[in-house]
Amino acid sequence: MIQQEFKAITIHQDRIEKVQIIPTKNMVISASADGTLRLTDIENRIAKKQFNGHQSGVWDFALWGNNNHAISASFDHSLRIWDLNSGGQTAKLEGHDDEVYSVKVTKDHRQAVSCSADTTIRIWDLVNYSEIKTLWGNEDDSKSIVLTNDGQSILSGCWDHRVRLWDVTTGQLKKVYKGHKGPVHQILLFNNDRVVASASSDESVKFWDIESGEELQTLSGHQGQVFTLTSDPSQSVIVSSSEDMTLKVWSIKNAQLLQTLEGHTAKLEGHDDEVYSVKVTKDHRQAVSCSADTTIRIWDLVNYSEIKTLWGNEDDSKSIVLTNDGQSILSGCWDHRVRLWDVTTGQLKKVYKGHKGPVHQILLFNNDRVVASASSDESVKFWDIESGEELQTLSGHQGQVFTLTSDPSQSVIVSSSEDMTLKVWSIKNAQLLQTLEGHTNLIQHVAIAPNGQYIVSLSKDHTLRVWDIQTGECAFVSTLSSPPRCCDISRDSGTLVVGDELGQLHVYLLQTI
Repeated sequence: MIQQEFKAITIHQDRIEKVQIIPTKNMVISASADGTLRLTDIENRIAKKQFNGHQSGVWDFALWGNNNHAISASFDHSLRIWDLNSGGQTAKLEGHDDEVYSVKVTKDHRQAVSCSADTTIRIWDLVNYSEIKTLWGNEDDSKSIVLTNDGQSILSGCWDHRVRLWDVTTGQLKKVYKGHKGPVHQILLFNNDRVVASASSDESVKFWDIESGEELQTLSGHQGQVFTLTSDPSQSVIVSSSEDMTLKVWSIKNAQLLQTLEGHTAKLEGHDDEVYSVKVTKDHRQAVSCSADTTIRIWDLVNYSEIKTLWGNEDDSKSIVLTNDGQSILSGCWDHRVRLWDVTTGQLKKVYKGHKGPVHQILLFNNDRVVASASSDESVKFWDIESGEELQTLSGHQGQVFTLTSDPSQSVIVSSSEDMTLKVWSIKNAQLLQTLEGHTNLIQHVAIAPNGQYIVSLSKDHTLRVWDIQTGECAFVSTLSSPPRCCDISRDSGTLVVGDELGQLHVYLLQTI
């Protein structure tokens, strides 16, 4: 069943400063404060090569030559060139007198440009591994450099509050862009290299006309230093990140603020107590949430506002589902009832009564004609959505029933209970097919593989179990250092990822039973 298990692997001994995927090699290259670079096999999650030589942290690197070569910039004042195939060091470039912050490679792969705390920018020959020239003019650390697409110019952002433009061929300082009142952390080119953006400690982003040196726009709004700038591939927006822990999305065309991202796209407030669950409609324009405040609320995901509040539950509502047509909401409530709501009007359309305990979870099947509910009364009930009739009661658990999961074909439903068992039921005739026993503590999560062949259960007993859905046999058990909390299974049913209570990820490669 399990071909190989991959837990989170430690590849560096200190923080990782930069990572880059190399698709042609199916590898990821990483640079670390531990002074090394490493190549890691993405598919097998195995560290393949380690590049040693730097005497201090590596902060940046650049690739060239069909991703067969790398140049790294380090706090040890040096740059080093590496052969990624052999794992060996090709050359060591020395000249900087202080930490080297960043390095870029020209498009023809013949030169590299680096910036340093020694205030200089240096141009290096990648053919003969030698320094070509040193650019003087910065009055403080230069932490960010970019190269124009034609390879003729270098722009640098400096801690002396300025951005500078240099001629690559002559090394001449061509222009200085003045206006910031704090160190420049990052610069970014756009608009066919006619405009440069700069992010500064003065809490602003500025746009500059490269040719004239004119300050075109100042983007204000952050409440702290602005550290990074990123643009989308079409260069229609620019995203800034700040010490104020927000991101701001700006229109490049008119320099207008489009969004402020605070942890999430927006903060939606309205519930007066814990929010248990949220679902997004199929058109992605609305979200529905349920809460301990007894309400269900519908939210506008375009304008980030509340559309309506649905009243009618008499206790906490912990489970909601949306019908496929987006017209109805069903809620399971601790007042022992299931309710059906109209999304457009907010009207309560039907109440399904019969449980003798709180409803923990509900599940739709049979083309949204039937809803199943799991309850503290140790039962699962099937209800006809249209008529409200109770169709079946599935009994057998010796404790509260917490979760319900169906297979992709909706031929079976799996329930998990306080009695530490799972039961597999036929949806067609409501018959018990299998009882899965083995866990010794509460089952926290259940998933069924997309191919419908196996069930995964996660328990407070620190184990995950994989069960054959046809035979009910436990095909695999893994004991973790802390209880597993959640999982996901890939669409091809070949990979299982599990997250535990210590914050670790566990990866398993699966084969068809």
